[in-house]
Amino acid sequence: MPTVTKIDPPGEIRALAELDRVDYADTFRLDTAKARTRTPEQWLRGVLESGPLRRFLVVGWSLLGARLGPLRSAEHLLGWTIDERGEDHIRISVVWRIGLRANLVLRTSESAVTLSTFVELRSTLSRVVWTLITPLHHGTLRFLLADAARRPAPPPAVLWFQRHVANPIARRVARFLPGEAVLETVGRRSGLPRRTPVGGRLENSTYWIVTEFGRHAQYVRNLEAQPRVRLQVKGRWHTGTASIVDEDDPRARLRKLPWFNSLVVRTVGTNLLTVRVDLD
Repeated sequence: MPTVTKIDPPGEIRALAELDRVDYADTFRLDTAKARTRTPEQWLRGVLESGPLRRFLVVGWSLLGARLGPLRSAEHLLGWTIDERGEDHIRISVVWRIGLRANLVLRTSESAVTLSTFVELRSTLSRVVWTLITPLHHGTLRFLLADAARRPAPPPAVLWFQRHVANPIARRVARFLPGEAVLETVGRRSGLPRRTPVGGRLENSTYWIVTEFGRHAQYVRNLEAQPRVRLQVKGRWHTGTASIVDEDDPRARLRKLPWFNSLVVRTVGTNLLTVRVDLD
């Protein structure tokens, strides 16, 4: 397990907090040469949304009265509002009904990833509750940050081969192969259509996909920003809405999908994730 160290929040990270006052602050630092292999948002989504404690976090926050937004959204991260995105950091925030407001700030450098918590306590109840849950908070963040570091990003060679060799060929032959389709998303930066060959299965009006690289996959990042997509199945185009299904077991889902595609996904996959497309 990668080493995570608790430190006092450095001044440059404290400056990223956006609270009327800071009543509590902590920072956990992960020393890694791979800090810049992911964007700050990819790191934080990996910590919270792709981690093994996702359901536990949502339930716990909800019990404490957290005013969570959509759990899957381009402008939210597991219900927290994304307030600021920078080249080397991201800040999210949430307000609890018990009188507590919190910021999480993840920052990357050349050799480390830091995850900082800043809390504003507005009531006696919030102070009591925070005192009780602080040890749990420490243990949870330490574990999730280390766990996210263990899950590798897609190997560059694999990504290059898919983008420049496999995908161009697959886009042309997908209409002739059972269980294959072409998913058209909107580029989150360019605004242009992006077509990706995918393997999956159509069940009634829902097409199921398991992506091998989770939220690292470009088409997944695109559909998170713009869920409206087009899907070509057996040569015919359909419109629909795509969404990530975090609660679905991707390995169990693979057993229901075409065997060859499932074999490839299991072989090269580093972070399996289920995606569904609900056709209009």
